[in-house]
Amino acid sequence: MNSNFAIYQALKKKLSYQYKGYELSEIIAFDIINYVYGKCDVNSFSYKQLLSSFKLYPSLGKIKQTIFTHKLLFTIPKSQAKRNDYLELIQVIKDKFDEAELEEIHLAHRIKTYNWIQCSLVIFNVFINNAFTKSSQAPALKAGVPMTLNLRKVLDFSFKLVYYSRAIDILENIDISKITVQKYVAFNAALPLENLLVAYFKKQGIPTYSLQHAAVDAYFLNKSNPPYDLINIENMTADYLLCWSKSTLKKIQESGFQDSKKLLIAGSPKYRHVCLTSIKQTFQNGLVFLGGMGDEIINEKVIEIVKDISTRTSIRFALKL
Repeated sequence: MNSNFAIYQALKKKLSYQYKGYELSEIIAFDIINYVYGKCDVNSFSYKQLLSSFKLYPSLGKIKQTIFTHKLLFTIPKSQAKRNDYLELIQVIKDKFDEAELEEIHLAHRIKTYNWIQCSLVIFNVFINNAFTKSSQAPALKAGVPMTLNLRKVLDFSFKLVYYSRAIDILENIDISKITVQKYVAFNAALPLENLLVAYFKKQGIPTYSLQHAAVDAYFLNKSNPPYDLINIENMTADYLLCWSKSTLKKIQESGFQDSKKLLIAGSPKYRHVCLTSIKQTFQNGLVFLGGMGDEIINEKVIEIVKDISTRTSIRFALKL
């Protein structure tokens, strides 16, 4: 494991902040990994600008409405819904259920007066945890990002913790007797907003699920860009992770995901619309190339098709991985 990822894990522990039963360091995990890899520089902001950010409050209007109107709720962040492959990924699972509803979600903002008591407590907590980290617990970082946060970054992380604490306040004020959701499926439970919703539904005793994203490989730890695919697993807080196949499930276990009971095989969206309607036989022998790692479910279906064709024709097939 490289030093960047070790720094991420150490900072995540330092920024641990419990609020009404929610662990906020999990909600801001992507902010932490982006900081570690130098993807979010706040040093260009003045202290006045950073302090002004504490005026921002989240608005959960549409999100609250979905909690009251759906039984099987699927969500995808609005920023992720722009990609067709992401929509297809969640649609292939959703289509298996009759009462499932998919909602695009995002956090709107509004400006209100400072609540300095709440803000000051969080800033103090982040500052103290940051100031008294033992040097032996602070591994060196090749990218040059210091383990000890400067004051601007203390304010930036403090704002994020305060902001999501305010979102928690809104969710906690919902009358749980009116909630209709019986199961919740997040596009990616590691992302901030869906991580928050997973924590909320788990607190209400509602089963939560998340989709697998890409393949997990320690190879990405040696790259200069943040290993988002690994964070998607490391920060996955839902009750269950819906995996593509047996091999990807095994790969996730090898990456350090210990609780195998949380891993369920749900399939991959690739080729799900393929339908063989007719065969024009112009050959007697055929070679079928099967998919590699992650395509076991697809391969099984391909083999079934090959067997079916073989029984109805004189074609002989050879299979190759």
